[in-house]
Amino acid sequence: MTEDPNDETEATIIDRSDTGKKFLCTFVFVVIARLIEGVLAFVVLYHLLYTRVTKQPPKARVTRFANRLLRYALEIGQYVTWDEPEMPFPFNDFPVVADDLSPAATP
Repeated sequence: MTEDPNDETEATIIDRSDTGKKFLCTFVFVVIARLIEGVLAFVVLYHLLYTRVTKQPPKARVTRFANRLLRYALEIGQYVTWDEPEMPFPFNDFPVVADDLSPAATP
C-alpha cells in the first residue's frame, strides 16, 4: 500500500521557539500584507485613471509591478497559513513573475 503525502495522522511536534518566531513573523507579514493591499488599491486607481484619460492600456512596467506585488502577497499568505515553510521577502528574494523572465520584459 502506498503512503498518501497528504495524510496527517502522524503528529508533528513543533518547537516552542519556532512557534514564537513564526508568531512574530506572521504579525509582521500581516502588517506588510495590509500595506500591499493599500498600494495595490492605488495601482488599480492609477490604471483606471490612466486608461480613462489616455484611452490606452496601462504601461507594462506598472502592470509588472502590480503582478510582483500580487505574487508577494500570495507568498505571504502561504507562509502565514503554514503552507510554505520559507519566509518571504525580505528574508528571501523578492518574487519573480513570468513576465520578469522574458527578454521583452526589460524596462
